[in-house]
Amino acid sequence: MLKDQRDFLEEAGVTLGAANHEIHFGVGKHSRVEMEAPCELRAGRFDIERIGAFSYLGGGNTIARNIGTIGRFCAIGPNLFAGPVEHRTDTIAPHPIFEGNWGGKWSAVDEFYAHNPDVISKARSEYDHTCGHGVSKIHIGNNVWIGEGVFIKKGVTIGDGAIIAARSVIVKDVAPFTVVGGNPSSVIRKRYPDHIIRYFLDLCWWNYGLKALHGVDFNSAESAICDIANNINRLNLKPINFPRVAVNEDHSCEYLA
Repeated sequence: MLKDQRDFLEEAGVTLGAANHEIHFGVGKHSRVEMEAPCELRAGRFDIERIGAFSYLGGGNTIARNIGTIGRFCAIGPNLFAGPVEHRTDTIAPHPIFEGNWGGKWSAVDEFYAHNPDVISKARSEYDHTCGHGVSKIHIGNNVWIGEGVFIKKGVTIGDGAIIAARSVIVKDVAPFTVVGGNPSSVIRKRYPDHIIRYFLDLCWWNYGLKALHGVDFNSAESAICDIANNINRLNLKPINFPRVAVNEDHSCEYLA
């Protein structure tokens, strides 16, 4: 992170809980990250298209790549490892050398590429189609808690209100308001009875910000539903468009409409 980026983000309401050299926008190459304010980034490498308001993530050796969206009010612990590069398994070898990625590194490879351009081009096209950057983004819903040291495979969707136990390995979608854990992860329990989950999914309180929670007893899900609904109706609350900012691929920063 550059000093100018830090100054811009902090002025815009994005909290930065690490030194400049500990925060990177992108993994390998710089990538565009869009954020709603307020939110917080700690140490890590962030290849994320959009981060929602009141969410925080990072710390330790966090590598968050190939993530499309992170919703609002998410609490994501340190040492997250999300969306690592994958390799094809339907070829004679999974080594990326056969997708044309090693030109200029070893002379023997350059010679091989020169004699086999058509098959290398075909292999690269197949890789880009099935495993390439931009394919199968991770999507994390709103009000999600992810514990320390979690691994998330590319393409996984984690539903609103889900909880991921620390050190879990997530290789398939997680249903809303479900607690999962383990390696590979499995369902531990639902957070609430089905009818309570349906009410929360209908309310989508995270769309209204903190005003929807004024005076709400957070210790009782059932009474909270009624209080939140009353707040929304009584105060005539509308979904909030939080201030949005972006750090672009060219390192520039901008406010978004």
